[in-house]
Amino acid sequence: LVEEFMLLANSLVAFELGENKAIELDDAMLYRIHDKPTLEKMQDLSAFMQSLGHTAALKDGVVPSHILAKAIAETDDKTVREVMQSVIIRSQQKAVYSQDNKGHFGLALEYYTHFTSPIRRYPDVVIHRLIADVTEHHAIPSKEKKSFRDIAAHSSMREVDAQEAERASDKYYQTLYMKDKVNAILEGTVTGLNDRGLFVRDDTRYSEGFVRLKDQYNEKFIFSKKNYTAIGEKTGVKFSLGDKVKVKVLAVRPERREIDFSLVKEDQKPSE
Repeated sequence: LVEEFMLLANSLVAFELGENKAIELDDAMLYRIHDKPTLEKMQDLSAFMQSLGHTAALKDGVVPSHILAKAIAETDDKTVREVMQSVIIRSQQKAVYSQDNKGHFGLALEYYTHFTSPIRRYPDVVIHRLIADVTEHHAIPSKEKKSFRDIAAHSSMREVDAQEAERASDKYYQTLYMKDKVNAILEGTVTGLNDRGLFVRDDTRYSEGFVRLKDQYNEKFIFSKKNYTAIGEKTGVKFSLGDKVKVKVLAVRPERREIDFSLVKEDQKPSE
């Protein structure tokens, strides 16, 4: 309920500041915009969902949100469900700040901005200042209006920097935690893959490592971005996103935020 009120408040503020002709802010506005996904990404998402057994036909160039929600709700395995959600998110465009309104596809809103408390982003502060200017009948100088495009670009870049720093920090402390787990055997889930190997997340500790396929198979693996699979050219060994595997911790390098795994035989039991 609180989330719904927050979204409504953001949408209303975006509409009133950006479209109310009585206010006449012109270009002095920051929208939070989210473009429609590309057709290629939606086709890849559709193929991935179908590879997991879900019907996900495109409608008007996108996989309908209710289809995705239904598939997630029907997936009992928590880890596979999280992998599915990750793929869905990666198929979307990146939300950014803009002086020009293009709507928010992900929220299905024509007008949207960041305004609601707690104020934790600079764009929130900008919108609050605009509201204060409007309610106190302060004119916004033309020079300030021109700065909003720069503010939008700067805020979008800083958001990306903050997200990358957060991921790097998480990865660093994951590797620190795993430093004394070398040689441990773990149950894991394939969370990503390419033609070099598999990204595997430990189902218990949620630390992610990498399996180099060339170290274990004397063959080349063909990676299909469309189906999220890696298949050995000679043996036909196939790995897919969401596969359950057993791995052994080979090496941990906190300074590089890296964990090396190797696949283990079925007769080996996970470490307690």
